[in-house]
Amino acid sequence: MEHHEEGEKVPAQGGGIPEVEEAVRAALRAGGGRITFAEFLRVCLYHPARGYYASFGPVTEEGARQPTSDYFTSVDLHPAFGHLLAREAVLHLERLVKGGRKRVWVVEVGAGRGLLARDVLQALSAEYPHVFEKLGY
Repeated sequence: MEHHEEGEKVPAQGGGIPEVEEAVRAALRAGGGRITFAEFLRVCLYHPARGYYASFGPVTEEGARQPTSDYFTSVDLHPAFGHLLAREAVLHLERLVKGGRKRVWVVEVGAGRGLLARDVLQALSAEYPHVFEKLGY
């Protein structure tokens, strides 16, 4: 720990992303050794060069975030969530199909790498072919 001039402890460099760590340390110094969690997230997520929401860098840029380095969610680990979601969605989709709809749609916002779509579509295809044949995704 390094000490702020007012005696508050500020964490020493930890081996992560130096620009973001320095921005966090600067915020800690400015805040007398303490910042809120919201401020910590703001610094980390929105740092102009290395924050999470900073644009992905070119492959040749050392240390740049690449799409493959992005986090993954639990839906990436196993198809079970997609199958469960398909079972829930089919309750509503069947009602539309029975009501005479020629085409029914599922819209996934923020689809990432498409793994959830794959799992939902596989489940619908295997377990509910009468809905799957009328489905747009």
